[in-house]
Amino acid sequence: MTTADVVVVGLGSMGSAACAALARRGARVIGIDRFNPPHAMGEHHGRTRLFRLAYAEHPGYVPLLREAREMWLDLEAEVRLGGIDASLFIPCGGLYAGPPGGALVGGVLESARRHGLTIEEVDRAGLRSRFPGFAFPEGTATVHDPDGAVIACEQALGAYLTRARSAGATLMTGTAVESIEGASGGKVVVKASGSVIEAGSVVVTAGPWTQRLLATLGVGLTVTRQSVGFVRPANSRGFGADRFPAWAYENADGSLYYGTPVVPCQIGMKFARHAAGAPADPDTVDREATEADAADWAGALDLVPGAGRVSVGTQVCLYTNSPDGHFIVDRVPGMEGVVVACGFSGHGFKFVPVMGDVLADLATEGRTRRSIGFLGLGRFEKGRA
Repeated sequence: MTTADVVVVGLGSMGSAACAALARRGARVIGIDRFNPPHAMGEHHGRTRLFRLAYAEHPGYVPLLREAREMWLDLEAEVRLGGIDASLFIPCGGLYAGPPGGALVGGVLESARRHGLTIEEVDRAGLRSRFPGFAFPEGTATVHDPDGAVIACEQALGAYLTRARSAGATLMTGTAVESIEGASGGKVVVKASGSVIEAGSVVVTAGPWTQRLLATLGVGLTVTRQSVGFVRPANSRGFGADRFPAWAYENADGSLYYGTPVVPCQIGMKFARHAAGAPADPDTVDREATEADAADWAGALDLVPGAGRVSVGTQVCLYTNSPDGHFIVDRVPGMEGVVVACGFSGHGFKFVPVMGDVLADLATEGRTRRSIGFLGLGRFEKGRA
């Protein structure tokens, strides 16, 4: 039997960041993944992710994002010190549009008000002069967030795996975890592809496979199939990050179209639709993109007509959705020593650095100084909001 202080199950973005944070604290940590990350089987591939500081979803996310932003910049500086000329965090500003008082624009404005963030409302004339690439419908409210950015997600994941290994973490890839069980003395035993590991605590960051490993979680997670597309504009320079922002637009049905400028880590501009996808099994889901997938995000192209329609690819990924769309980060009831981070619901990647530290806190100390109560499992208890 192998022993460790902490086992991390799942080496996607959250798991790799947790491994790195734990190893840097001197913990004997073993990370396990059924595939060989970075890979395209989970939730956090697709070249890029948006970073938004004025967060519409819940004001409680903003303090975490402030910390995450500094940690992203530290990771990028570390990568460059290692001799790799890569931009992981690409400032470009963010433009958010939708119905006046809608969930997106209204949420951004409320978030900015509560936290003293710099946000600018942009009228039609300002939109035409400063952001001429957009063609939003009449009556659309628009706000600009100067702290918006794009993150090179696959490169960032690779950087966290490198950091974890360099700090002494043992990473077992191509290894499927079969069970997580309590043992005597408050220990936890993980069985994986013939290996048996006893640890003081276990962090489960298994994305769409989480519910299968944690029968006592007590909350239903829904895995859905999503797609994103890439379009190459004729004038790539005009849509670069120095001239064109990351953006999101709220549709009448509450779904969001969103996209990125042209950035070095991907071919062309990214377009996607953030909405409820079709339920999926991560083991059997069709990962080949279809014409229907492209049609799902094609409406976003009407909002940026200058981008053209020269498609350079569509990718399929997965969401693991919580019942209320907010993350679940907590200790698991009935499983002493087990911590879970799941249900990121399609908006978690920007939080990766700070979540890695939070998970390291919970695994080694049982608590964290960050205010994450709104992400706890207790909110799903009967009679609680």
